[in-house]
Amino acid sequence: MKVETIPIGRIKPSPMNPRKTFDQDDLMELAQNIKEQGLLQPITVRPVESKDSDPLADSCYEIVCGERRYRAMAMLADGDNYGVPCLIRSMTDDEAFDAMITENLQRKDVDPMEEAFAFAQLAERGSTTEDIALRFGKSRRFVLDRIKLNRLVPELTLRLKDGEMSISAAMTICKLDDDLQREFHKRYAHYATVSKGDAERFCNSIFQYLSNSAWFNGERKDFDGGCGVKCSECPFNTINVGCIFYEMKAEGSEARCTNKDKYQDKKLAYLMTLIDEHADDIIKKGDPLEFGKIAVVADISDYVNDRSEIDKFIGMVEAKGYEVFIKSEAFGTYSYYNPGDERLDEKLANHEVFRCLSINAYCRDVNVNERYYQFKKDLEGVDNKTIQEGAEVAKLAERYKKASDKCRLNRSSSISEIFGFSASKLNTDPLSETELDVLAAYMLRHADWKMRSAMLGNSAQQSADACYDFITKNRDKRDCIIRDYLRNFLYDVGGVSQGYAAQSAVAKQWAPDELKRVEEAYAAELEKKTAKIAKQLNDMGYTTEGKKIESKKSRKSKK
Repeated sequence: MKVETIPIGRIKPSPMNPRKTFDQDDLMELAQNIKEQGLLQPITVRPVESKDSDPLADSCYEIVCGERRYRAMAMLADGDNYGVPCLIRSMTDDEAFDAMITENLQRKDVDPMEEAFAFAQLAERGSTTEDIALRFGKSRRFVLDRIKLNRLVPELTLRLKDGEMSISAAMTICKLDDDLQREFHKRYAHYATVSKGDAERFCNSIFQYLSNSAWFNGERKDFDGGCGVKCSECPFNTINVGCIFYEMKAEGSEARCTNKDKYQDKKLAYLMTLIDEHADDIIKKGDPLEFGKIAVVADISDYVNDRSEIDKFIGMVEAKGYEVFIKSEAFGTYSYYNPGDERLDEKLANHEVFRCLSINAYCRDVNVNERYYQFKKDLEGVDNKTIQEGAEVAKLAERYKKASDKCRLNRSSSISEIFGFSASKLNTDPLSETELDVLAAYMLRHADWKMRSAMLGNSAQQSADACYDFITKNRDKRDCIIRDYLRNFLYDVGGVSQGYAAQSAVAKQWAPDELKRVEEAYAAELEKKTAKIAKQLNDMGYTTEGKKIESKKSRKSKK
């Protein structure tokens, strides 16, 4: 290919070139070498239309490969007519861009951000990550990570370019949203360099281990309050498909939530259910301390450096109508005796301790615990006479409650015996209103959290009697509850072939179009996977059930 000398004034850099940074010292060194030895490798250009308004103006050339050499020669040029050796090639935009990308990515000192930009541009122009990886000798994971690097906020991009942040740290932080990236930048602004370890520690501080959460290890592992999604189905759970933090994927106890706001919402919603369980006994807003009741107490450490979460939760509690007492104003230290310990019972009876639900926070984590705080006898408005009288009242009330509970239990056991007869004795009459009420009540009692919450509000520990009372007053909700129970049942039998008849019967009524789509997809899949096998069996003289196909002659002989 012929090399031509073109005046430097007719050559211009390409705006498509992904390389944006050039070291001035290196350029000066290169310019000196060119001055002494000449340009050993000509630059590659392509002709482009002139932007000059003069139709007689000379045509222009755009640099495809060799902008660094062009910049060095510009330092030596004594005018626009300074000659630059060039290879001239006619190229489309796509061909030129492809050549620029190839040249830049084959450099040994390629800038990570320029590499990220180049990979992203290739992907936008239709190349798959597999194609890019194969073309440049990289792994697909490397290409994906580099593309994600484009998500760095400008502040961190500058720190990476300036060498103040390692590439491994940038690869971890770029997967966070903009707000968290800026929080990271602010936290480590005074660091001369930011390492991968700094980035990982930051991520560990905001991504919570689900195994440490109150709901995940208890009976409500699939609690979906607050954020509306079960952890087992959530895309922000690192053990689920779709987690961008592939290096954090793990099994079981290593699962982490990568969405700080959703984790906080779920945690506070769960803590709220722990308080709502005792709704009937909790002292309400504006009411004084009363023995035999439960006080919600804010016990906040002086070491709390971020009160936003604790204040938000206290606001939620007060919005429910509960009084929140300040621990230091009404109570002293708490008793270390556990519930059921006779010594604790004695302290309760003597009003030495008060049963409380303690909202406590240390550092920034909020919890709710049952505590038995020592009562301040010098509390304003409460004298010793009141304490003694209250102690006697509380003791008698507790005895009355235990006696009543025992009688109720005996009554329930006796009534249960009535239903001990054989199922064959049940009549076949249509269900009565009472039977439907009781059925719906028990279905509601065992419904999922969303249904109970929608119907009952504070639904965490509603008794069967409370559900029955709700149904008798809201019979218009009965069919909805029964259908939701039915929906849950049909959802749970998914993947079990024995549940197909029931599933399809109800789906035909509820969602006929969706059922048709599923059935058609099933028929197509069945045909694709079994047609070859069916033909092989048929050629061998057997049905798909493995039975011998009788010939017409043998069938006639039997007749």
